[in-house]
Amino acid sequence: MISINTDEQVIVKYKEKEYCLKKSEEYQKFVLLITNPKITLEKDIFEFDKTITDARWISIFVKYKEFFESFLNSKAEVIKAAEKQVEDQLPKEEVNKT
Repeated sequence: MISINTDEQVIVKYKEKEYCLKKSEEYQKFVLLITNPKITLEKDIFEFDKTITDARWISIFVKYKEFFESFLNSKAEVIKAAEKQVEDQLPKEEVNKT
């Protein structure tokens, strides 16, 4: 979930962890999380906190949501293309074993 912390900084909450997008180290950890091909994130991770009603924050949340969802779509397409490329290179009998 996209929200703000007490310092009014944008955060993303995922599995009991908060990643502050303004803090370099936390942002790096979040980028590693979302780029990890072994982890499939549900798009609802980028829903924003509906208790925040300030139009400025909502606008910021929407931009982050759109960006991250677009990234996840691109990531899924790249992974799918890579899997197909590997599959195309395997002999047919190897593909049928899986």
